[in-house]
Amino acid sequence: MQSWQPDESLANQLAQQLLLLVTDVQDKERQKLHIQNITNFNNHPDASNYYAYILACLESSDVNLIYIREIAGTQLRNLIKRHFIKSEFNISPEHLQYTRLCGFQALRDSNKKIRESAGTVLAAFAASQVADQQILQKLLELSNTSTTEIAESAMKSLYEFCDEGQVKLVEQTNFPVLEALLNELFLRIDHSSSKVRMYAIRAINPFIFNQPEPLIKRLDLFVEKLSQFSQDSDAKVRKVICEALVLVLDIGAQRMAPQLNSIVEYILKAMNDEDEDVALEACEFWSVFADREENASLLHQYLKFVVPVLLEKMIYSEEEISILDGEDEDASKPDSEKDVLVRGYRSRNVSHQSSADASQENAHPDKEEDLYDDDDDEEDYSEQMWTIRKCAAGALDAFSTLFKDELLTDPSIFLTPLSRLLANKSDWKHQECGILALGAVAEGCRLSMSMHLGSLIPFLAQNLSDNSK
Repeated sequence: MQSWQPDESLANQLAQQLLLLVTDVQDKERQKLHIQNITNFNNHPDASNYYAYILACLESSDVNLIYIREIAGTQLRNLIKRHFIKSEFNISPEHLQYTRLCGFQALRDSNKKIRESAGTVLAAFAASQVADQQILQKLLELSNTSTTEIAESAMKSLYEFCDEGQVKLVEQTNFPVLEALLNELFLRIDHSSSKVRMYAIRAINPFIFNQPEPLIKRLDLFVEKLSQFSQDSDAKVRKVICEALVLVLDIGAQRMAPQLNSIVEYILKAMNDEDEDVALEACEFWSVFADREENASLLHQYLKFVVPVLLEKMIYSEEEISILDGEDEDASKPDSEKDVLVRGYRSRNVSHQSSADASQENAHPDKEEDLYDDDDDEEDYSEQMWTIRKCAAGALDAFSTLFKDELLTDPSIFLTPLSRLLANKSDWKHQECGILALGAVAEGCRLSMSMHLGSLIPFLAQNLSDNSK
């Protein structure tokens, strides 16, 4: 590895202390003591090397040792961020190199958890002021290895590196690093492993918002590649394709014009995907499309095809109904503001910021939650609450804001599919969906709606007394 050698006694003591963090959790006072002991050790000048050594060199199938190595990786990653971001902890160039080499070694480990922990350590180097080309090159090399498991872990680490280090990569003089990186990522989109394909696309996505020249000149090729994999057998790949298309759309629909027909066809199909996450991400496409006035002429031609699908997606699903049935509703209790607010569905907050922003706020490793950090791909609870029903209503709202009364002027766009929906008078879900749709377009189409008040008011009054749901 290198000339540095650990004090085996100290390494074993540290390993035992790390184990106590995950096993001795019943007594809060003892837990605080364990955390304090780790915090104190983090001030040791060789702390980063000891964590790197434990992560990479203490190989065993013992479950406890896997826990120890994982936590060592978490601590190491946080020390690296403290070094680069807050300058609270100084790691010498020699120790940083030892960490890199240990990270590369652990990325080849037979255990997936260790490979992924090593990946987060290497991704933490993205916090450096200059793009770490040694790590980029090695991750690209490992992501192209014939061993699928190693390639997948390396590609995930590369995605995390790009997500956190996008700004620095974009700012490289004449873009030489980014040029080479994008060339390799485009090749990985064709990889036989669906995970490598997924992370390759996710690694490209953070750069779209900043519109660097090396990506812009490849954007047509990128969209073309996305279209080629639109029928991918892996739902996660299909979802990330939708995410990428939304990001490209957000910087200008004109860039999609050559492939727009096939993209719209794909998005409409994806809205009916059996995987709810894919369907939700596809539905988000329309709110972004309608967010800019200059997109109106391009979007208008698709309204007759999109609006009926949006209405269909606004109907309560069986899962949502079961949640409603499980709620303890009290008819005598006054409705709260959130119960009656119609426009609470406009769009979820899609942030284009890198996760590096959050990393800068959470780089200190001495907080209890950082000791157990898990870089899984789980969505936030707030994301789980964002449903395709709300998303579809938000898109319809966005359409009415963009096109205003024109949305109702041509009956085939909205009024005819709405009438078909409301024709099913025996199903309360269709009636409720129709009311939600009317609320979604009410503000944007105010003038046209006022012309229909004579029929709308009796319809709404009748439904106020409907006790079916």
